[in-house]
Amino acid sequence: LKTPIASIHGFSRLLAQPGLPEDKQQHYIRIIGQESDRLSRLTSNLVRLSRLDHQSIIQRKAYRFDEQVRHALLLLESQWTDKHLILDLELAEVTVVWEEELMQQVLLNLLQNAVYFSPANGVLSIRLTQATDVTLTITDQGKGISAAELPFVFDRFYQGETSRTTDGHGLGLSIVKRIVELHGGAVTLDSTPGQETSARIQIPQKGPA
Repeated sequence: LKTPIASIHGFSRLLAQPGLPEDKQQHYIRIIGQESDRLSRLTSNLVRLSRLDHQSIIQRKAYRFDEQVRHALLLLESQWTDKHLILDLELAEVTVVWEEELMQQVLLNLLQNAVYFSPANGVLSIRLTQATDVTLTITDQGKGISAAELPFVFDRFYQGETSRTTDGHGLGLSIVKRIVELHGGAVTLDSTPGQETSARIQIPQKGPA
């Protein structure tokens, strides 16, 4: 919390200097706005994670998970079209009994990560299957994650060289992990540096027993 607060404080003082040129004023205002947004995201994620830590019961209902995946992709359409990504989709029709709102957070986080780390004109592969568990695998063709970093990617506040957290504070994957575990499932990340990274969630179709 201290870093964005210090930036806001420092640039607001610079902004108050008399005779400051217009271009510098606008530059400082943009930085203050960006740091305010960052502070807002950080506090929201801290509150969300705190609530999830104290949550053991989820409000489940039956719904089509493959349709939820498609809806999440539509919400992020501007991001993956800006990078001219090719979507390689293989989505089985899957009905689950999960908490839809929480799973939307999981999808948006994992898909935003995959889009962000994908190279322009790359392929984003999404596979949804159902056997004993429901399995969703999202694979991007980004630079990958080193073997040394992989064991720590779900740790809170961890920010490696190739951090997979879109919030930029090392909380995104921690939130994903907690939500998936609340549903009785598991999330893993596999990566080949320089080639690809796959995020995989496996959850019982009806959640925890």
